[in-house]
Amino acid sequence: MSALPVRVKWEEYRASCVPDNASDTQVNETRRAFYAGALTAFDLVTNSPQVFAGDEDKACDYIAALAEEITQEIQAIIASEIGRAGSA
Repeated sequence: MSALPVRVKWEEYRASCVPDNASDTQVNETRRAFYAGALTAFDLVTNSPQVFAGDEDKACDYIAALAEEITQEIQAIIASEIGRAGSA
């Protein structure tokens, strides 16, 4: 069986965001936070059909709003990290 998609994303995230010299504790806490976020996103998306039963447009708008919120937060994190790296 090939690697599961969320695990692949975790491995990509770890490779790009977690320092090679991170402690086991840091890696484990980061992994837990990553999977908690994945579960929350999954829950938000899979429950949207119940919330918007019969109204596909509202469900799609809801999912688009989730994507926008996540994208904005990630962009803010990236900008913060770039700013920190530039001042180091």
